[in-house]
Amino acid sequence: MPRDVADLWGVIASLNHASVMALFAHCASLTINAVKQPWERKPRAHETPNRLATVVNLDMTAHWRSTVQTYLGRITKAHILDAVREAASEEAAESLSDLKKAANGGSRPAVARRD
Repeated sequence: MPRDVADLWGVIASLNHASVMALFAHCASLTINAVKQPWERKPRAHETPNRLATVVNLDMTAHWRSTVQTYLGRITKAHILDAVREAASEEAAESLSDLKKAANGGSRPAVARRD
């Protein structure tokens, strides 16, 4: 994008279709909030982001990794164990229930941390 705002429309008008679509997608993405806050009590608050994710066949496993900053530092141990139960089994969750979240690494083992 140009530094001078007077040049902005000329630059946008000169973009090819793929670049215009990428710019449009970026601008639209800034208006979407799919973060579920624990205090939210709006049952329909995430219908639009969920529908959009379905339409564009969004697969976050291809683009995002959980880290202390992006996820693990924001969830409780109970939520982690619930996720393990859902993804694996009750036995797997029980085997982790006595472990503590490390102060410097969230719920990740040392081998998975970047210190």
